[in-house]
Amino acid sequence: MKILLRLLILMAIVSTSSAEAKMDEVRTNLFGGNINRYDEIGNKTGSWLHYINSHSINVDYYNNGRLDGVGRQYSIHDSVDWRILILEFFENSKSQGPIITFYDNELVSIIIDDISINTDYTFEYGSYTESAWFPFQGYCKQYTDKGLLHAEGWYIFDENPLMEGVEVGVWTKYNADGSSYTIDYSEKWTELHKKQEHGKDL
Repeated sequence: MKILLRLLILMAIVSTSSAEAKMDEVRTNLFGGNINRYDEIGNKTGSWLHYINSHSINVDYYNNGRLDGVGRQYSIHDSVDWRILILEFFENSKSQGPIITFYDNELVSIIIDDISINTDYTFEYGSYTESAWFPFQGYCKQYTDKGLLHAEGWYIFDENPLMEGVEVGVWTKYNADGSSYTIDYSEKWTELHKKQEHGKDL
């Protein structure tokens, strides 16, 4: 057991070291090292690389210490092979939309636009407000990996829409032949509400 634990720790150290080396390579080769800088009063400025894991990084732009402009998340294989995963647009460190995600072939997967604070799909549960679980709402379009529109409708989500989100209202779904049909997610939202009222896990 101790040997296995030591092997797992060693693997984690090697993976982290490899990721950090890859980050250094990207920093030097693509940005000439001119990245992750602070201004004269200590605020982040310009482009910043943020390590996520051994294969993913964020590239964000800061102005006066605040996120500003386009934020990008990449799947990175080496210093020249980057594949875009997510684009997000910020102003004063707040997401302004749209949020755009991509397939591995770099075709658009999801677009979430008209983003705002979730005020339409909330309910009170004692002192708990359900919007704290999904604080944002936006209009979502989902595409196939061939670039065809697959579905669209309103969506509520947390800070990472790929990890936590729920379709709400009436959605339009599109078939490969161009025909369409609708799905009403109101019942799903009502069921989530009932589960929360009864203290069940969602």
